[in-house]
Amino acid sequence: MFTNLGHANAFGVYESYYERVYLSHESSSTISWIGSVQISCLFVFGLITGPLFDAGKFRHIMIGSTILLTFCNLMLSFAKPDAFYQIFLSQGIGMGLAMGATYSPSYAICSHHFRRKRGFAMGLVASGGAVGGLIQPIMLNHLLNERGLSFGNAIRINTAMNGFLFVVANFLMKTKHAAVGGVKKSPVGGRGRMMMRFMTQPAYLSVTLGLIFNLFGLFFPVIYLQLLSTTKGLPENFSFYSISILNGVSAFGRILPNLLSDRFGAFNMFIPFTFATGLILLSILAVNSIAGVVSVAIFYGFFSGAYIALSSAVLASLADHDGEIGARIGLASAFSAISSVAGPPINGVLLGSSFNWTPPILFSGVRLFPSG
Repeated sequence: MFTNLGHANAFGVYESYYERVYLSHESSSTISWIGSVQISCLFVFGLITGPLFDAGKFRHIMIGSTILLTFCNLMLSFAKPDAFYQIFLSQGIGMGLAMGATYSPSYAICSHHFRRKRGFAMGLVASGGAVGGLIQPIMLNHLLNERGLSFGNAIRINTAMNGFLFVVANFLMKTKHAAVGGVKKSPVGGRGRMMMRFMTQPAYLSVTLGLIFNLFGLFFPVIYLQLLSTTKGLPENFSFYSISILNGVSAFGRILPNLLSDRFGAFNMFIPFTFATGLILLSILAVNSIAGVVSVAIFYGFFSGAYIALSSAVLASLADHDGEIGARIGLASAFSAISSVAGPPINGVLLGSSFNWTPPILFSGVRLFPSG
């Protein structure tokens, strides 16, 4: 989670740097396609890796994604200035697929080891993405904007850290083989029929549709908060840390509400936190100062972090048995990719070259209400 969702949560640093320096001839909307495709790959690949995980192919998934992520991260470091297609292919598609391969299985593996405290365990796993989203932006901003390293050297240093952590994860993560193979033993029989059965269940269908609506706007602050802070005239040395503040607080949001969900129920926690996340996003309309950015970063980080972690706990709670948890999370994640790939570019178009922040904030904020 530190290297997949954590790196995706750092895209706001790339968005700002690309727009100011490395892809200065491209619009905000065009640049945001890199981040949106990466995030959508993070979700859509779960349609494949979720069932593969349930079928006992976890180790194959981990080894393959480690190789792919390290290779594509390294290729990003060789991308030339204003070569949009090179960055899009390596960061948007290549790294996105590598991250997506491990996203759903990282949550599903918790169900093999935890039952009573499953929500809390999933929250701890999700917090890895928040910690990564805290450290990776600081690292990238320090290398690119403070030390002034070339783009290639900065990304190669980042590649070394991500590759090493993926290797460590390969040794630390392990399934309980007795719990794997639910897809093959499904009473319905076959992956396709099993997934069709999921979509005929009202609770699962409503959660999935809610996630699709929500993800149109959920990642707006992650991608645009640093740029918003800069365009509002706030000091650059502060703006560089706005995303890290958001992601750092998000770690607590991914743990504490999930701990309570084991007692009060994942659904009962998920609904109010979704509404709160939408309200906080809309409050960005009033942000014009350092105090405003910090307040939004803290509150949005906490409540959006809870949303991300609780959504997986909600999906897992709908499973009939452990062997279909990976497929349920993967299928819902795949459908969510529709909005996660479209949301940031739409926000970029609404933002425009004049940086009118009202339209994208309204568009993103209202999208967080339907699932509640």
